[in-house]
Amino acid sequence: MRPGARGEQGLPGTAEGDIEQRFRRAGLEDVIAGSLLAEADYTGFDDFWDPFTYRVGPAGQYLASLPPELRACVRAGCREMLPDGPFSLDARAWYAAGSVPAAR
Repeated sequence: MRPGARGEQGLPGTAEGDIEQRFRRAGLEDVIAGSLLAEADYTGFDDFWDPFTYRVGPAGQYLASLPPELRACVRAGCREMLPDGPFSLDARAWYAAGSVPAAR
């Protein structure tokens, strides 16, 4: 849609192991990491699309930065990729947990 546009790749927490590495570099101990899987159910396309128009998160902020004609193109492109009626999409979130070292 927009050559050269910055995507979410490279943002903190968007790659496997990124949060774990950050915790370890910060000096946390006993770090564990993994991923959480979820499924989001939508009643239809508008149920999926409307949250992007609230300017929340990188995707919503990016969409808001586009001129109206490009926003319409993004919407149309998404619409083409999704089925009519109710549908579900899978999602993954990376996590890490660790302990602050004891004072010495």
